[in-house]
Amino acid sequence: PHFDAVTSLAITKDHLISGSRDKNLRLWSLDHSIQNLKSTSYAHQDWINDIETNTAQNLLYSGSKDGTIKVWTVNRKLRCISDINAHSQSVNSICKLYDEYETMFASGSSDKSIRLWKPKQDDLFISKNEDADDNSEPNSL
Repeated sequence: PHFDAVTSLAITKDHLISGSRDKNLRLWSLDHSIQNLKSTSYAHQDWINDIETNTAQNLLYSGSKDGTIKVWTVNRKLRCISDINAHSQSVNSICKLYDEYETMFASGSSDKSIRLWKPKQDDLFISKNEDADDNSEPNSL
């Protein structure tokens, strides 16, 4: 179990993932085994507020009270592949986008903004603090 309140849950084909105020992500197997906790990842510097999966690409997005979003691959363990300084205040919600935008996701924050994110390269997501071409900045709504 977590050491503080569970704040979010997400599911993939084979796993349940939980996020918590204890700053950890836990990966649980859905195979009905007795030992179904597969891994624990210390994920953020502050509470995890929301998580979302992209099952088509085997990714997990986690958003934290510290204003960051992390992108994880989901296999037998979670592996962080991108750390985004997303907002100036808490990231409260994350939503994946479907159809032709399946590689994009949106985030909502206490800083009163909604931002859209898309991959810059195969496994790196854009960050508002990066210097790059016109397509590198998040779209704020």
